[in-house]
Amino acid sequence: MSKKHEMDEILKEVNKKYNLKYINENFSEPAIGSIESIEGIVDEFYISIKKDGFRDYMIILNVDIRKMKDKDMMFLNNEKIDMALKQEKIEKLFKRLKKHVEKFKSANFTENYIELEIGESAKDIQQAIDISLKFLKKEEIKSKCALCGKDDSPIEYTIIIKAIGKDGYHLCDSCTKRKEIELRRKKETAKEKKLLGFLGSLLGGLVGGIFWLLTLIFNLNLLLKVFTLILIPLGVIYGFLKLGKIVNKNGITLICISTIMSVWFYRLLFILIAGKLNFTKAGYIILDNNMIIISVICFILSIIGGYLAAVGSSTDYIIKRFGRDNNTLFVSSNSKEAENSKEILDIKIPASLIDNFEMTEKDKERMARNIEKIKLEGLPFHLAMPVSISESKAVIPNKEAIIKRAVAMQMTGVVSELYNEFGENAQENINQVLEMFNQKYGIKEILTDEEKKYLEKYTDDEIVQTNFNWRYECPPVLLWTLSLKELTDLNTICDFRKTIEYFMENDLETLMNKAELRSKDEIMDMLDYLYRLNWSAVELRIRPENHNNKKFPYDESIIHFRRLALEWLVQPEKSIADVEAEMHT
Repeated sequence: MSKKHEMDEILKEVNKKYNLKYINENFSEPAIGSIESIEGIVDEFYISIKKDGFRDYMIILNVDIRKMKDKDMMFLNNEKIDMALKQEKIEKLFKRLKKHVEKFKSANFTENYIELEIGESAKDIQQAIDISLKFLKKEEIKSKCALCGKDDSPIEYTIIIKAIGKDGYHLCDSCTKRKEIELRRKKETAKEKKLLGFLGSLLGGLVGGIFWLLTLIFNLNLLLKVFTLILIPLGVIYGFLKLGKIVNKNGITLICISTIMSVWFYRLLFILIAGKLNFTKAGYIILDNNMIIISVICFILSIIGGYLAAVGSSTDYIIKRFGRDNNTLFVSSNSKEAENSKEILDIKIPASLIDNFEMTEKDKERMARNIEKIKLEGLPFHLAMPVSISESKAVIPNKEAIIKRAVAMQMTGVVSELYNEFGENAQENINQVLEMFNQKYGIKEILTDEEKKYLEKYTDDEIVQTNFNWRYECPPVLLWTLSLKELTDLNTICDFRKTIEYFMENDLETLMNKAELRSKDEIMDMLDYLYRLNWSAVELRIRPENHNNKKFPYDESIIHFRRLALEWLVQPEKSIADVEAEMHT
């Protein structure tokens, strides 16, 4: 995927001062071109500098302006006014940059990061960074995740490849996992609705083509003919989006096909209507110069429009994360160190993992079994990493509590779909679905405050929406613990529609009669195995060079969310949000 070459001269000059990590990735599929940047930490701020186009450079600084301190704001209780005042102060920074940085071009910011566009000048890039850091430190602004504004989990440079454009941000592990599950959901949606989108594009092309046909029949002026011709690719794109919802690479191809089909269909229809169809005149239709020009123009318009539609539907194609060296102990299954476990075990591991933690004999046996299992799979493993929770501390709830929690998480997943579909107008549908689930399972009584708030009021916060959407992955795991369902392989996401149907076909009493809770040993074995697989996945992702660039054979997000469900199961007194915040690999 990647191809190394000499660092861009401007980035090289800038990096003499900051000594950041160089990133160069050449993505052949599906994006065109490469991303070249330097990234790292400068004065406790996460920063990246990306070559953007031929002559511009994009600086991204992670900030959390919500934590900006200001004596003039300390008595404000209005959150909107407070944020507006903070944004006004950031605007002052931008004015200062515009005044002092010669090749300053533009600036943008959110609550969690600042984006600066600077021209081709290493000196100006350095000056922009220095002015910004001085301002941010003076205002006591901290640097955290670019999406959620938190630092609850490790933050690393992450590239997100879209239909057009390649963005690089410093994201925490939690946000990366959420983006990954969002990506998988979008891919599944695009795959499922591809044929619907194609049908919609044909219908849209037919509608747009009618106007073009009328201008041909009545021989209207050239301007009208051109205008109505443009309606064909526009109609095709609109139709695809209306039924297909999301445009990806295959969607762009289908849009191009539909456009050409629509143009030639109306060309043939015009000839039939005009009574000019003559097959004895060889090549009359195919070799018509005007039609060739028209076809090429429409094809180009459909490509451009298709890519813009892909950007508009927020289709991400690839998420790649870059780690940095740290002192975590690891052992590759193919390494010589694996043959000398005594030497490895003498190495100290971070105290935060073992303080106030005592493993039972069963925990130690479980740990040894799963390490051996992962070793046989040819994956890296951590010889001294204890279990995530000791069996002596684990408490598994009864069948009723597990069923209700599974249904509640399924319910919030359904609500996320309704919000995505209907936005603020989804409330009536949500109330109907909630009542339906509540009648069967009595889930209202076990909803957390976080879940109640989400059900009661729409939010367009992407992080919150994704946070609830991925919970679709958890109910099937809880059904597995009750011996009601078998788990799919670690590369296949759950079929949430079938899970919804399963809950609708049954009720609490029926499932309690069917359910047989698996043994504590079996549940703890599965949890520990997923925990160690989770560590292997992260290790291969952030330090591939230590493992011969070996690819992780499973879907990391599936492992994460299955583990999350089981982590909650053995400590049910905590909310699932708190459980995830405490998870580590």
